[in-house]
Amino acid sequence: MFHNRSFIVLVALALLVTGTIVLACAPAPTPIPAPTPVPATEANKALVRRYYDQFVQAGNLNALDGFVTPNYKRYLSPAAAPLNAAAQKQRMAGLRAVSSDFKLTIDHLIAEGDLVAIGSTYRGTYTGAFMGIPPSGKQGTFASFEITRIENGKIAEHWGGPDMMDMVLQAGGVVSAAPLTPAPSEVNKALIRRYVEQVPNGGNLNALDYFVSPDYKRYLSAAATPINAAGNKQRLAGLRAVFPDLKITIDDMSAEGDRVMYRGTARGTQQVAFMGIPPSGKQGTVTVIEIFRIENGKIVEHWGGPDTMDLVQQLGGVVSAAPPK
Repeated sequence: MFHNRSFIVLVALALLVTGTIVLACAPAPTPIPAPTPVPATEANKALVRRYYDQFVQAGNLNALDGFVTPNYKRYLSPAAAPLNAAAQKQRMAGLRAVSSDFKLTIDHLIAEGDLVAIGSTYRGTYTGAFMGIPPSGKQGTFASFEITRIENGKIAEHWGGPDMMDMVLQAGGVVSAAPLTPAPSEVNKALIRRYVEQVPNGGNLNALDYFVSPDYKRYLSAAATPINAAGNKQRLAGLRAVFPDLKITIDDMSAEGDRVMYRGTARGTQQVAFMGIPPSGKQGTVTVIEIFRIENGKIVEHWGGPDTMDLVQQLGGVVSAAPPK
């Protein structure tokens, strides 16, 4: 019995020693390496690629919301306010209407810090009108250079874009000076020139209604109540009856704000009595100075007129004291 127990003890000790040796000699387990983090610049480039694939290339306009920050700004010109996401969707919809089959190839993608620069080539057919140029069916190929700023995995700001001038030229467009919009003072002067030509010179008295406002006032004397349009028609009808060949030549004209002034020369031959002077057949030549106030493209107030005293003297009239009443 004693020998059996001793044997068992010896065997146990041998197993223990052997196991220790085996454990000591066994290789340590290989540690599992931690995943290598993706550099921020590579993540930013991947974001930009998805933006171009889904929003620009595929035309999924609603996908834009997943790529941009809430305060996203799309800059098209330093002289213009940036677009927000909604306006950028409208812009892209317009570009796709110009060329519904356009495709792009990203040629350059450069990232550093929070910026990603993109150089790409667009290709497509002009199937829609573009900047007033009718659809031509021509194939266009043009470059685009853009920069985006990334913030927390979203596009926060976006600059650059396609070469619009190249797009215009390839579409068959031409560049010329835009028609100049005349200054308000020039518009007002043109109004008065037309008034003189059509009403006093042309004798089209009904045209006066086109040139004047409903509350038009014609001042003939600082001491008298101004007349309205109907009263001025009667006055002009009387002058043209006396001088059927009445003609006013505008010699000088100036304008500022809502006022226009002209100096002219009026000529006409007296055919009927005028201010008590019998018909003389004489031609009068006098200076005319008038001032107009313009409001909303209409004459509102009107001052001045011909030098009536000079006209009376040229026609042979004399000035004397009125007889007592």
